[in-house]
Amino acid sequence: CNGEEAGVCKACTGLRLNHYWTSDGATDPRGCESYPCPQCPVGMYPHGCGNTTQGQCALCTNAPNVTPASHYYTSNGKADGGCALALCQVDCPLGQFRQGCGGNWHGSCVACKQAPIGRRHSGSGGLVDACPSVACPVCDAGFYRSGCMAGEDGICVPCTNWNQPGFYYSGHGGTSNACPYERCGRCKTGEYMKGCFGASLGKCVVCTNKPPDTYYVDAGGVLNMCSYRTCSVEEEECPTGQFRQGCGSLATPTSAGTCVPCNGPSPLFFFTSSGGTKAFGCQQQPCQPCKEGYFKNNCGGAEAGI
Repeated sequence: CNGEEAGVCKACTGLRLNHYWTSDGATDPRGCESYPCPQCPVGMYPHGCGNTTQGQCALCTNAPNVTPASHYYTSNGKADGGCALALCQVDCPLGQFRQGCGGNWHGSCVACKQAPIGRRHSGSGGLVDACPSVACPVCDAGFYRSGCMAGEDGICVPCTNWNQPGFYYSGHGGTSNACPYERCGRCKTGEYMKGCFGASLGKCVVCTNKPPDTYYVDAGGVLNMCSYRTCSVEEEECPTGQFRQGCGSLATPTSAGTCVPCNGPSPLFFFTSSGGTKAFGCQQQPCQPCKEGYFKNNCGGAEAGI
């Protein structure tokens, strides 16, 4: 533009990177004033900034398009749309994973969902709620594992969910105070189940609770308390002149014995009762004399004679 020429408008030259024109240049190709593109927040860039346009902040687009996010932005971007990136860290403690990493945030470590029953976490989940797990060690019967969580195996402690007499624990409780249990076995007459408690099923041993002259008629359960009956009473009492032999002996503590003759009687005596459990237990009386001219026939044993 000079002399008689009005001139024509042409674009200024020399615009610096990440700037835009803010004025005309009059008649100087390099006279246009420029201004830096706006400073956007971390993770954003001045979209459309250049020439005479200031542009507006938009999200950066150079992070890998994956799920979950593998990177996060650590700076704002220039007009080319690229922000500085950092890798999402997978350094959370055992039983945790990094949640929320992406955009302009590095995320934070949070707890993974609880491991399945009977298992514990054995590592971190990285960037997803998927911590690996291993099975908790199994305890012996009558015990369950307490404290098996995170990186700890815990310890075996006794079950207490059922401790009634007459039962024993037949298995372990896993990670709960819930051991399976069963009723103690039944012994034969004259025996009881000794030591059936906790995780022991016990064993049958002979009862020793009966007094003399009795015999066992039932088992004792889990206690040394077998039911017993007195020998040679009521319908089991022997006939006159007999006693019950072998009733409740050490060799046959469950036997009612058998009736056998008492020892005796003395000469000219006869039995008047049974002998209980004693060979000399039968009571006896002398044979009664007859009047002149008669004799006592068949007096002896259990007969008074005639």
